[in-house]
Amino acid sequence: MKKYSTLLVVTITILLIALLTWILPVTYLNGELIEAERAQAGLMNLFAYPGFTFYNFIYVFIYLLAIGGIYGLLNKTGAYRIILEKVSNHVKERKVLCLIITVLLISLIVSFTGFTFEALLIMPFIAGVILLLGYDKITAIMVTVGSISVGVIGTTFSKLIAGTFNEVLNTKYTDLVIVKVILLVICAAILIFNIIRHAKKTEVSKNPEESFLIPEKVKGDKPKVWPLVLILSVFILVMIISTVNWNGAFGITFFDNLHSSVMEGRVLSRYVVLVVSLLVVLYNVILSFIRRKKSKKKDRFMGKVRLIITIVFGVFALLALLKIMLEDVFKATDFMSKAIETIKLKEIVDTFTFAKLFGSVQAFGNWTYNDYFAILIILALLIKYTYHIKFVDALDNINDGFKNVLYGALVAMLTYTVLIITSSHPVILTALKPLLRLTDGLNIFIYPICTFISALCNTDFTYYQYGVLNLNYATSYFTSASVYPLCGLITQTMYGLALMIAPTSVTLLYTLSILEVKYTTWLKKMWLTILEITLVLFITYIIVLQFFV
Repeated sequence: MKKYSTLLVVTITILLIALLTWILPVTYLNGELIEAERAQAGLMNLFAYPGFTFYNFIYVFIYLLAIGGIYGLLNKTGAYRIILEKVSNHVKERKVLCLIITVLLISLIVSFTGFTFEALLIMPFIAGVILLLGYDKITAIMVTVGSISVGVIGTTFSKLIAGTFNEVLNTKYTDLVIVKVILLVICAAILIFNIIRHAKKTEVSKNPEESFLIPEKVKGDKPKVWPLVLILSVFILVMIISTVNWNGAFGITFFDNLHSSVMEGRVLSRYVVLVVSLLVVLYNVILSFIRRKKSKKKDRFMGKVRLIITIVFGVFALLALLKIMLEDVFKATDFMSKAIETIKLKEIVDTFTFAKLFGSVQAFGNWTYNDYFAILIILALLIKYTYHIKFVDALDNINDGFKNVLYGALVAMLTYTVLIITSSHPVILTALKPLLRLTDGLNIFIYPICTFISALCNTDFTYYQYGVLNLNYATSYFTSASVYPLCGLITQTMYGLALMIAPTSVTLLYTLSILEVKYTTWLKKMWLTILEITLVLFITYIIVLQFFV
């Protein structure tokens, strides 16, 4: 039952929301809160909505599943286990400092990028290191999920979160930014304090058992570690750079300009063809030389397939070089133009741009987890070919990774059913309406409570902003624009808090499922931390209302 506790939590939440549709009438927000007749969710709806959820949010499921596939492949390399051991051994004498730095680093990155689902990609690695250090699973979850939650609470320049507030509420990134930074520091300090206090009580496991998070020890010859370190470092760096809101928050247009220049460039440009062809030829020659040097047998210098590829790209390089020499060096443009026109390639060459080749690739600063699927595939291919993993073995290990996270991905996927029900049967506003109408204007106690309840129904900010108590309510109900920055602050902090506690939090339930920790156990260990952060948030609201509004 422990393994399926998260599924039970989600199921109970779905049933409770469905029950509310039988008790309460629906309420719409159309300039004001308009109450209508009941729209009950029947039994057939409860069976149909999960399927409807998968149809609409299958990309979330695939992304979460892909995380498992990547780690399944990493476990096959052997180098990944060595990396885990080296990191844990290096920080073993400074374990507490390692926990502190990890929390601060994740919180800061999330604050700038708005990572929630995206940050789950590094969760297994961080959890593996923490478990190897001898800490328990709760400590690992506090560091990962807790840091993500704190980072969202202290969001500063995230395009998804802060950028949405600016667009809907007509605010700026600089509004209350000092307050947000202070909140980030204080909440991170609270989290760190409670992590250390918990870790000291539970540091008991000196030899954690091997699992999906901690693969088997390497036997025999140890593989090289530096290629994997380089690949993963570049991948994480690309993730961060591609998500930071360079233009909107900092006015840096370099990546937008670079994106425009590259996408408008021709794929079949003579210079592109020359460079790519030479790289392929050099790669094949160098790799064949290294393998021949290592091999004791005196085989051919290059295999047949590799030789054919080398010759083909060598011809491409020669033709591109010839075109450069004739058009750019000797200015024989008439000759080359006639030659190209003769074989009908001019139109293809001139119109085949990188925009057509790659499709709708966003400039760095605009990426979301939807844009990471392609680079996840590239990452898997790089790992496969770098460590010479057979294609069949790679598929087997990716499949093993899928199996290890399949349950967690399914549970996380089902949380969106709550969003489907509350969108099709908007009864939550009916429950919140009496609270919202208790006072005129913004009440710093009632509005956060209502926003938090709204966040419990959906912890994907892409839809949360349009959900139960969306940002348009603030603009329609609160006539003074001076409170809009505070409305945004309350919304983001309550949303961040919900990520740590909500029975619909994808971040939390996915992590709990993989580590096989009960939801109730998590609440028992975290209730004091959550209470402390909540008190800090309400004190902050009071101070902001008194001195900044």
